Amino acid sequence: MNSSKKGLAIFLSILFLCGVVALFSMGTAMDGMTEAGDKIAVIKIEGTISADDGYAYNQQWLLNTIEEVTNDGNYQGILLYMNTPGGSVYETDQVYLKLKNCQEETNKPIYVSMGPMCASGGYYIASVADEIYANRNALTGSIGIIMGSSIDLTQFLERYGIKVTTITAGANKNMFSFDEPVTEEQKAIMQSVADEAYDQFTQIIAQERQMDINQVVALADGRIYTAKQAKDNGLIDGIADYEETKAIMAQDLQLQDPAFHVFQYEPPFSWWNGLLMQTPLGQAKQEEGLIKQVLMPLISGPAYYYGW
Repeated sequence: MNSSKKGLAIFLSILFLCGVVALFSMGTAMDGMTEAGDKIAVIKIEGTISADDGYAYNQQWLLNTIEEVTNDGNYQGILLYMNTPGGSVYETDQVYLKLKNCQEETNKPIYVSMGPMCASGGYYIASVADEIYANRNALTGSIGIIMGSSIDLTQFLERYGIKVTTITAGANKNMFSFDEPVTEEQKAIMQSVADEAYDQFTQIIAQERQMDINQVVALADGRIYTAKQAKDNGLIDGIADYEETKAIMAQDLQLQDPAFHVFQYEPPFSWWNGLLMQTPLGQAKQEEGLIKQVLMPLISGPAYYYGW
């Protein structure tokens, strides 16, 4: 075999091995899963909550998974493992309502284990739980609304002689566009939308955590809280890591050595994605969804999102 053919064979072998590694690494995790006995469903909610498919988060997968667990009588409860900065209002509330429906239809207890971060829309979802526990180094809270940013480029465009013509019908149809200054009326319009979403957020927390609405509003100024601060303010029930939370839940439900079935989203497999995820860029996108986190504060609609 000449050197060029040998090199090609080696390259193809590497591609095959990378694909196999990626394929085996993308399966749904099973943590002590058995066919018989008591079972608890662990649903992992990670990444930015949005309608767009991502490496860490997929809205439809999450809704389908909650539905599957709701309809499966073998599961005695749900443990949500959460590591998210939050996300859009619509998708966040969809998940909350899906979990609320599960509670009302099945009476299955829902517990939350917060990882490094469970902020804003993440806390919105977590509030549905019967018990919330956070790792001692977790960050939570960030209760508030962000409507995105308006970038006014009119002076820049004028300076460089750039003319933009936008045809609209309706005085406020082009509001918050880069080619038009924001008026006081437009600020009031967007503020009213943010205020309505904020009221919904705080009222849900007051209802789910059985707190006075004034107490919630005092806490809901957008700041983040450490696990200790959240515990002191009644936003969580205790400080415990993932394994400790599993043990607490099993004890509370009086289950002897239950099996924990872990549901974790994995993007559809392709050779390209399999290879991409072996690179530093692929790992970064898989772990954090960095592009989404940069762009999320620029969205035009309301979001329960913590940006840093």
